[in-house]
Amino acid sequence: MSENFAEVVAGGQQPPFTARAVLAAQEELAAVVAGHAPHDMLPPLSAEARTLLGQFAACLPATAGGQQNHAHAIQMLHRLLAYTGVDEPVSERDVRALAMLGPKVSLHRIMFFLHERGLLDPDHQRTPAASRSLARLDTARTDAGHRQAIEEKLRQLPDAVAEQMRTWVAVRRGEGRRPHPPANYRRIRRDLRVALPVLTRWSQDGLNLREITTAHVADALSVRQGHQARAVHHVLLSIFRALKQEQTVFTNPLAGLSLSTPVRLPEPLPSDRLHGLLDQIDSAMGRLAVGLVAVHAIKVTDVAQLPLTAPRTPPTSTRPRACGHT
Repeated sequence: MSENFAEVVAGGQQPPFTARAVLAAQEELAAVVAGHAPHDMLPPLSAEARTLLGQFAACLPATAGGQQNHAHAIQMLHRLLAYTGVDEPVSERDVRALAMLGPKVSLHRIMFFLHERGLLDPDHQRTPAASRSLARLDTARTDAGHRQAIEEKLRQLPDAVAEQMRTWVAVRRGEGRRPHPPANYRRIRRDLRVALPVLTRWSQDGLNLREITTAHVADALSVRQGHQARAVHHVLLSIFRALKQEQTVFTNPLAGLSLSTPVRLPEPLPSDRLHGLLDQIDSAMGRLAVGLVAVHAIKVTDVAQLPLTAPRTPPTSTRPRACGHT
């Protein structure tokens, strides 16, 4: 179909030959659906297009929206495949423009069907979809991009490790032995990026995930610190838990292995920054506060809560020590 078909329909201009043919076909389609025209008015399809149309009709739910809407959708897809064929993707803009001529058409079903079979060329310039159905299509496209990126990373690993990691991805998506709400592909892709350097190192050593021991994990964590070490520990724990659940590995090398996080103590100010600071403060209370905060690293909130009254100390008495005579 013409690339300018959407603008032609929206602007009311005289359409080119291909667009005029589709407009005329849509008028014929309305007559067919209304029962005023014979069904043989539909243009002929190739064998591949007939197979595709049969698949579309078979996947339509029997209880969604009424059978009349299904008839509109099937007729529209029939017209679309007759004019575009199945050799190249169909422009999303053309599909949407054609659907404007038949408001009863289930546009989202046709677009999902074409998208899942790689026959929809997306319109990257359109505004975000207001319809929930088309918004789900946008999400599906985004997920497809993340899935492709994940698969490209897995291909960098040996076949055995890559297949084990595909099992982990399936579990994260809720497709394992214990169904659960799926994690989104963006998060899975991020976690894979965290674990990939460790997986690559183990693969270079000729190891697959069944051969990993606690010592291997501890060695991988020992060369990382702080947030990086915690992130690697978290993702590896997720991987081996999933593989053990699916019985891909028999032991979890992270079982009983905890990553201790040291408590960062506040650091006092260096002496060169304290030089002359106490001399600039007139009050004894001010110098005390500076000393507590800067030297002893006490929090300002703790200083503010100190009682102003001096602590009472028990009186001390001195007794003269008796000198004994020998």
